Amino acid sequence: METALAGAVHALEGKGKLVEALLVGDYGLLTLEAYSFLWAFPVVFLLSIMMAVTDETGIKDRITDALDPYLRKIGLKGQDLIPVFTGFGCNVVAVQQSRLCSACTRKSCVSLISLGSACSYQIGATILIFHSAQKPYLFLPYLFTLFIVGALHTRIWNRQALVHTALMRPHRTFIQMPT
Repeated sequence: METALAGAVHALEGKGKLVEALLVGDYGLLTLEAYSFLWAFPVVFLLSIMMAVTDETGIKDRITDALDPYLRKIGLKGQDLIPVFTGFGCNVVAVQQSRLCSACTRKSCVSLISLGSACSYQIGATILIFHSAQKPYLFLPYLFTLFIVGALHTRIWNRQALVHTALMRPHRTFIQMPT
């Protein structure tokens, strides 16, 4: 054990600047870890709170039921919109959450998440780019365009899902006070 430790110390001698840069430099592991936490945690935390509130009150179900007829035109059900919204926090979690979609629409849902849902890092980078170009007003049209392109892609490449969504029955939900 001591010889392995001594060998590691001997190998790192004279490389202090390299180790320092790798750990705490501008792009070091510890520096980026703190940055990633400070960037992602508020987004994920607020998204989780909003999802919990909308789920408890029934607003989420009401919105998905209201949007169901429109989403069926691109091969999805209203409930498939929830993973797409989750994708604005993290696309990996959204794809995992797409397992809740029906087998008929899961492929279409993942397709829409991939192209029409910007994760929190992509949103932040886009805001910074538009701000540095002194055109922050382009952000909302960007999100709209992103969703439309994702919807068109989903409609074109997953046409077989349109047949299956026509056979599914819609359901009604009711709004209630949170528990």
